[in-house]
Amino acid sequence: MQTSSSLPIPGTWVAHTSFRPCSILQPDRDIVFLMIGGGAGMPLLQRAVLQNGLDNFRFLGYQPRASLSDSLAAADAHLVSLLPALEGLIVPSKFYGILAAGRAAIFVGDADGELARVIQAERVGAVAAVGDVAGLARHIATLKSDPAQCRLLGDTAFQLYSARYSAPRALQRWADLLNPAGLGLAIDHRPSDPAFTQAP
Repeated sequence: MQTSSSLPIPGTWVAHTSFRPCSILQPDRDIVFLMIGGGAGMPLLQRAVLQNGLDNFRFLGYQPRASLSDSLAAADAHLVSLLPALEGLIVPSKFYGILAAGRAAIFVGDADGELARVIQAERVGAVAAVGDVAGLARHIATLKSDPAQCRLLGDTAFQLYSARYSAPRALQRWADLLNPAGLGLAIDHRPSDPAFTQAP
């Protein structure tokens, strides 16, 4: 099982919840953490991996947009993190790419926040509060031990994306919002960006 980080990793990532389970889970040779991209925190993470002797990490640089579907499909599940202080200000945008790829999402952040509520209500992944190291490790291990459940979460994620978050759906919501102002908007219902399609 490969778990991918779906966000540039902040400097604090190494010090708290999201990094420590990687050490706990190292004895399980079937769990690999794949990091794609960069960001200011990536060198810090790479140093921490070396210092802790972890060999369950793989690092890749930024990938071409044309390879986005392949990048998202490379993992069985994706890790999404958001500091609780940012709750209500932003939603990690890559969450929607994870849904589109048909993969489970494991969220680390405010367990009562917007993204956590969506993941739990729609049954598209799991949630661990910041500081709940054992809980995050347990979620990852559970998905690894139950591939059928992991695939079900991914299938449900794609259904949620198609029903609520696809480009035509989003555009229609904007049109519904703006049309009362008399703008007369029409929606183009051609297929969405091919980079965002469900992975096999």
